Amino acid sequence: IPSYLFTEEKEALLLELKEKKFEGVVIKARAKRDQYWKYKPTITEDVIWFGEYNEGTGRNEGMIGSMVCYQYVKGILTEIANVGGLTDDTRAHFTKLSKGGKVSRDVPLVLEVEAMSRGEVTKKGKIGKLRHPRYSRIRTDKSASQCIRRD
Repeated sequence: IPSYLFTEEKEALLLELKEKKFEGVVIKARAKRDQYWKYKPTITEDVIWFGEYNEGTGRNEGMIGSMVCYQYVKGILTEIANVGGLTDDTRAHFTKLSKGGKVSRDVPLVLEVEAMSRGEVTKKGKIGKLRHPRYSRIRTDKSASQCIRRD
């Protein structure tokens, strides 16, 4: 990474990207083709998982492909993400929890996910889902009632 990227100009550039709602930036060095710096801002959200999932395909058949997760939006429980980004071990663990009834509507699990951004609210009032959500960790310090979308 070129040293000039670790300056006040870099911080100003990142601030401008956020203000203008750009998706990200890629800077390539002139001298070498394979030298570049890529920045895409991410957000973290806490979501509720009740054990629902979309089944995986191929070698993940019969296991979790993505977890169907929720947040409270204006007081209403709303599907907000299909969370992926699972390692094989995590996928196997969550599949076992779901199929064994250890996670359910009565016993939800709070997860922290990382995403590119929140989906926009449409003109018809439909809530947009999180973009490219990836599993980060389990939140044992939060309850499901604390998973509130704040726009």
